[in-house]
Amino acid sequence: MDVCLEIFASSELFDSKVHFLTGRIRPRGYALVPFVDKVFSLRDGSDIQRFQLTCSDMYIDIASEHVYRWIASAVSLNVQELCIDINRIRGDFEIPSCLATCKSLSKLDLVLVLFRFFEDKRKIILPISISLPRLKSLHLSLLSLVFDDENLVTKFFSSCPALESLELFCEFSNMNLILSLPRLKCFVYGENEKSDNIQLCAPNLTDLNFHGCISSDYNLENLASLTSADIFMFTK
Repeated sequence: MDVCLEIFASSELFDSKVHFLTGRIRPRGYALVPFVDKVFSLRDGSDIQRFQLTCSDMYIDIASEHVYRWIASAVSLNVQELCIDINRIRGDFEIPSCLATCKSLSKLDLVLVLFRFFEDKRKIILPISISLPRLKSLHLSLLSLVFDDENLVTKFFSSCPALESLELFCEFSNMNLILSLPRLKCFVYGENEKSDNIQLCAPNLTDLNFHGCISSDYNLENLASLTSADIFMFTK
């Protein structure tokens, strides 16, 4: 039977919750990384329905290689829902190739804040091989982390044929972004200070929440199924 692993970390003493079939474990201490590693090492190989790591405390510094390792561990256990929320990422963040080709993944929430985000922005790096055939829900909230490869970004979204819910709070570095998502039902978009050009074709879209700059170029096509729309345009 599938299990859920949920870990919530705070400064100094982290309060973690790991839900197994038998109950709940609440360890306290400084050793977040060894603890998460230990959780995965004790798994018996059974699938994980959901893995959530939330570390919104700016005093906890988690190196990207640890996050990559935990993602790989979750993917190896056929994770269905993956939620990563970290408030202190250093440098570029690379989407692991194993995650971008995860056949079991149905939901992905990725919330990342660059450490000292007032400094130069860093990149979100996508792998060349991408295939997410079961992904239905995607939430990306990336502060001071930028997509800069238009071809790979286009390939990423086109490799999610089952996508029904898409929330984007991120920067695409002035790209001409084309989103053709035939099963999409809910689209939420919040633009930051950069102007992104977006073309959306979603014939089954029912809910639209769109906040963008009036100077940007948006093209929303084939929205015959739309029943609810919240559109806010601003100037720079």
